[in-house]
Amino acid sequence: VHVWLRERWRRFRAWLRKELAAHLEPRQIFWALFLGVFVGVTPLWGLHVIICVFAARLLKLNQALMLFAVGISHPIMGPPLLALDAAVGSAALGRGFVLPSIDFSGDLRPILALGGQIVVDLFVGSFIVGPVLGVACGGLGVFLAHRWRPTEAPQP
Repeated sequence: VHVWLRERWRRFRAWLRKELAAHLEPRQIFWALFLGVFVGVTPLWGLHVIICVFAARLLKLNQALMLFAVGISHPIMGPPLLALDAAVGSAALGRGFVLPSIDFSGDLRPILALGGQIVVDLFVGSFIVGPVLGVACGGLGVFLAHRWRPTEAPQP
């Protein structure tokens, strides 16, 4: 298992380095990562990839980087991001920075009882959390691209 994980990590780092060190301008890297993370934080489950592909083609951004960034909502990070979206949205709408205590034991009735309130909280929160995380990830991507870009030999 250890060797398998190390090999996967090596391949991932090589892929990311190749994408970030490609001949992309820093603004292209920033916006691809920013928009990918922003879309990934929204509660538009099932549409993230479609939105990213469409936006990447429309805005002429790196599709691979956008699809990488939209993966922020993968099954491990998705639930905490949704909780953060709901909490931030609830606080922004003046209901306090408190999530309703919901027992996630498989009973959906407490969530359904919240109805549209939770949906509004999620969308409002995602429009606050998304840009903050997008700027952080886009900035990190530009930093890494600058660091990983091969230095050119000076011309005589």
